[in-house]
Amino acid sequence: MDTTIYDQDEVIRLRARPDCHGAKMRFAIHVAKVAPTHIWPHMFFAAFSVDVDERYSHYEAAVRAGNAQLDAERDGRATRRRDVGEDAMFKKALYRFAFLSAHLGEPADAARAVAQLLAIDPASRVKALEMAKRKGVFPAHDTETAFAMTM
Repeated sequence: MDTTIYDQDEVIRLRARPDCHGAKMRFAIHVAKVAPTHIWPHMFFAAFSVDVDERYSHYEAAVRAGNAQLDAERDGRATRRRDVGEDAMFKKALYRFAFLSAHLGEPADAARAVAQLLAIDPASRVKALEMAKRKGVFPAHDTETAFAMTM
């Protein structure tokens, strides 16, 4: 992660105690304030959420942040470059958001997340469509037809 845009006192604190959960949490809060389009803090918060609803809101925030970064890059107003691994983290956020959306009875949100994931990473097709079919986001027949058409 490029730490040049962050408060160097926060960076030093994190580097002094890299295995300390409190230091990581404090840094995640700082990153969320300084770089609102960064996905990492939301994924970190989701990993330590106490319940499904809280985890859902953090994945939703990660997806919003990732989309905001993509929009800013597309429009030429991005204030930072994506970090190495942030693309993979965004795909993971989309998948997990889709899964929890379906689990919590929000099939439209799940379908949008799966569609975006497939647009970004066609290689995730099998896993994403299978999850969506299992969770009832798409009818099994439609999912099988869509899968067959993309082969």
